[in-house]
Amino acid sequence: MAEPRTLGKYEIVDVLGVGGMGTVYRARDLKLERVVAIKLLNRAFGPARGSEDAWMRFLNEARAVARLNHPAIVSVYDFSDTDPAGTYFVMECVEGRTIEDYIRHESGVGLAHALDFMAQLLGGLGYAHAQGVVHRDIKPSNLLVTTAGGLKITDFGIAKVGSLKQTETGMLVGTPAYMAPERFTGGAIDPRCDLYSAGVVLFELLTGGRPFNGTLTEIMYQVCHVMPAAVSTAGAAVPALLDPVLAKALAKDPQARFQTATEFNEALSRVRETLDITTDSVPVPVRAPTVRIAAARATGSDWSPQQLAQIEQQLAPILGPMAKIVVKRAAAVTRDRAQLYEHLAGQLHTDDERKRFLGGALMTTPPDRREVPTAATLAGTPSGTPSGTPSGTPSDSHRCETIPPATLERTAKILMRYMGPIASVLVRKTAPEALDESDLYVRLAERITDTRERARFMAELTRPS
Repeated sequence: MAEPRTLGKYEIVDVLGVGGMGTVYRARDLKLERVVAIKLLNRAFGPARGSEDAWMRFLNEARAVARLNHPAIVSVYDFSDTDPAGTYFVMECVEGRTIEDYIRHESGVGLAHALDFMAQLLGGLGYAHAQGVVHRDIKPSNLLVTTAGGLKITDFGIAKVGSLKQTETGMLVGTPAYMAPERFTGGAIDPRCDLYSAGVVLFELLTGGRPFNGTLTEIMYQVCHVMPAAVSTAGAAVPALLDPVLAKALAKDPQARFQTATEFNEALSRVRETLDITTDSVPVPVRAPTVRIAAARATGSDWSPQQLAQIEQQLAPILGPMAKIVVKRAAAVTRDRAQLYEHLAGQLHTDDERKRFLGGALMTTPPDRREVPTAATLAGTPSGTPSGTPSGTPSDSHRCETIPPATLERTAKILMRYMGPIASVLVRKTAPEALDESDLYVRLAERITDTRERARFMAELTRPS
């Protein structure tokens, strides 16, 4: 289907980003003469199409942001569900870059700027929490930095608003590497979850890396059971004064954590005062804005037209004609094949789409070039979305046949507590289809209908034998 030229009173300028659930456009408000961003829901979603959960997440994001008015939060201006092109909401268009882009491409954010970013982030979170909104997916890619150095929180698609209980058809809602331990164990969802995520962001700003890395299963275990390294030992020139602050922010027990964003911010302010840190200037972007918030850049010279055409072909069954634009934009901000695939997978909305895309990539990539991340590893890359049974899986030659029998036996015993005698049959039938051990766990967890039981099942699998 052709891209719309207008949406209500808004004239479409170009595409800012494409995901499995919809498209974000840069547009011009013809009446107020200002540039805006418009998120348009894909026609395949909505109550009439049987996609109630996706529809509710879209409305939830619009409602969550609409009730917030803070300099550190992207503003929503308008909403419409009567346009022939579909349902959309209009928001502030931020020109700049994501925190993720700073961390990935700059030699270092610097302590002063890291503390400035955190002050803005915690200010915005404190305001949102006071309005009854818990973001649930705070991470560098959801934090935008304007050309003037201001920080903006975006992507409230999985936010918890007030006492609203949102249906969760998938095992995880959020990004595992940034999720608090209680998110895996079925604990209460409250502002302290966001403060833990903010602590991970601070750790990454200071060191260039996250506290925990690995497969989905490895990350889950570490988040729940392993204390991260002291930040002063993990990053060059990070003062030891920040060690107790990060230790408290990343505490396993929510009661031992900072209880409010203000408390967290005050602790960082005391560090700043003790060290007499000042900021002479804001960190202005040195290169063009990222794909999320600006027009496409020219494709880097490291990618041949043949390579990009192959990847477009793999993505086209999911995104259609937009695959060419998405690949071109992703190639402009990535350095190697593995990073490009990870970036593209992050643009997709569901686990089903990511598995289809990555499965196709594995089948068409030469054996000596297979650096593509597995679907299980990338489960924590995009915003949390419902898990689904993949409609396309790798061929037999690419399926995992190396999961040890002892692991399969242990997995079956644990699954039996939740599904009874059929567990052994499910493990035996699912193992040949799994990409790796982590993917096996995810596929089996999808068979458990109760969300809390799925979380407990995965928690049991990650405990040491």
